[in-house]
Amino acid sequence: MNIYSQSALSTLKESLKVNHTLNAVLAAPIRVDPEYVARVALYESLDKKFIPNAPDPVRELAAYESFRSSNNACADYSVSDSELIAEMRRLSENDFPSVPDWPHLLLRSMKVGPGASVGSRGRNSRFEKLFVNELTATNANLYAPYFGALKALGLDKAEFARIKLTQKRLTIVAGSSLSVVRKTTKVDRTICTEPSLNMIYQLALGDFITDTLSRTCGYDPALQPDRNRSLARRGSILGDVCTIDLHAASDTISLSLCQAVLPSELYAAIEDCRCTHTLLKDELIPLKMVSSMGNGFTFPLETYIFSLCLRALENKRAVRFDRISSPYGVFGDDIIAPNGRYNQVVRALESLGFIVNASKSFHTGFFRESCGADFYDGEDVRGVYCKRLDCLADCFSLANRLNRWSAIHKIVLPVHSICPPHWASFSIPSDLSDNAGIKTPYPAACNIRTVGDKAATLTPSGSNDGQPSRHRQNIVYQYKFLSAKKPTFKVLFDDVLRPSHFNEEGFIQDILWKMSARTVASRTTSRDFVVSKRRVSHLDRRADELVFVKKSGTSPFWCRTIDNVLPRGGVNTWAVLFIENMKLNRS
Repeated sequence: MNIYSQSALSTLKESLKVNHTLNAVLAAPIRVDPEYVARVALYESLDKKFIPNAPDPVRELAAYESFRSSNNACADYSVSDSELIAEMRRLSENDFPSVPDWPHLLLRSMKVGPGASVGSRGRNSRFEKLFVNELTATNANLYAPYFGALKALGLDKAEFARIKLTQKRLTIVAGSSLSVVRKTTKVDRTICTEPSLNMIYQLALGDFITDTLSRTCGYDPALQPDRNRSLARRGSILGDVCTIDLHAASDTISLSLCQAVLPSELYAAIEDCRCTHTLLKDELIPLKMVSSMGNGFTFPLETYIFSLCLRALENKRAVRFDRISSPYGVFGDDIIAPNGRYNQVVRALESLGFIVNASKSFHTGFFRESCGADFYDGEDVRGVYCKRLDCLADCFSLANRLNRWSAIHKIVLPVHSICPPHWASFSIPSDLSDNAGIKTPYPAACNIRTVGDKAATLTPSGSNDGQPSRHRQNIVYQYKFLSAKKPTFKVLFDDVLRPSHFNEEGFIQDILWKMSARTVASRTTSRDFVVSKRRVSHLDRRADELVFVKKSGTSPFWCRTIDNVLPRGGVNTWAVLFIENMKLNRS
């Protein structure tokens, strides 16, 4: 239950004094003050993604119908631009002269993904998915290469232990499981939960596609979002690049398109591990899309197909994404291309069966957006999104992001209106997480205790770093903060039985060497698996709902990271606006 409720955001929205919609502002034929654009963006973003506690059957039905529509569109797809298809096929055959066999791919990368799998039942740590849960798949032929990879890693005995624990080697399922997750206040989106063994194969294939993108286009999944954002900012100033957004991109990659543009070996590998059906309640739906959200290779595959389209349009291999000066960028369905090619790229994407979202694609005016960044004439005008206000940690997270936005744009906001009266007892340094407390500039800090030779002066020092004047050295600052209590999975293991080597690409080193022949969850009742209690470790589980506990902390610094966050004003600007936002007594 929301302790503050969505109505707590109304005071903030009213203070922005906005009279236009964001679409109207962006469509204006003349340049608008970026400060006002930022106000409008914040006004519309604050409750745009706010998630009500109760599910909405109307939104869920609309999401399912959208999924069906996309799937039917994939079934109806036929080649309309044979020249483009032929060039994409030629390039892809050069990119993938061969595809390694599955044991090779699994040894290169064996991952399980962070989310749920069919049959996982909430037990979603890496260890549990591999060696405690039932193993599920759509095809029994997937097991032999998987077991071969485990044996090569020295984990075959751990697999035998799992089989003894679950009483079955492999569970065959009909397909993935379709469900909905919240996207915005008004819209839900669908996601498929994949069988666990299929997901291992999909992630391995996705990593292989990513490696090929890196080799052919200079693509780096860790750096590409920043490159796209840099290009979007440049485009908002110079107007030389456009940003293109697609509707339900992951659900509109048809099987027919993949068969037409991808080498036969790669297409066969995709068919090996994709789910051919998905289960919606009691209905089994044949999938004409190659994959959906939730599939392990969806994101790398769509990145590759869109980059392949751009390269085919250029009719040469010179399109690369590793240079800021290059006018191209692809990250999933975030596409950036030269502004003069906008119409050509849109026509090409539509000929491949994709739907361009014209309202979120920009090739004129002063606005560009990509990878979660919105720029208007070079200024970052991204709003702040509030998904929930269920607990104190949610309140702190929103307050910190609003204070940061306020300092960047130098606009006063009534942030105090969403904070509890006792917020000052959770004043924290700037390098903690947003949900740990209220990040407080030292000049405005409240209830800060010091430990050391002498107490530090609690008044602003006037220095650029925002640190207090110190009379003595060896002083640390004490504070209270909230810490997420993660659910854990206890593992018992025997040092003697650990494998002799580990796969650095596929696993966290700390986890893999604990996967010995008789490693077992401590909650397991069967004593057959407990060999030694000499050492105990805990593996983190993913939690949908975090539980926060109050803790005490100390720090030798206070505002050590804020200058990187606020390049235009630094800590002094932040402190002045913080005092206004939180309604602190200046005396």
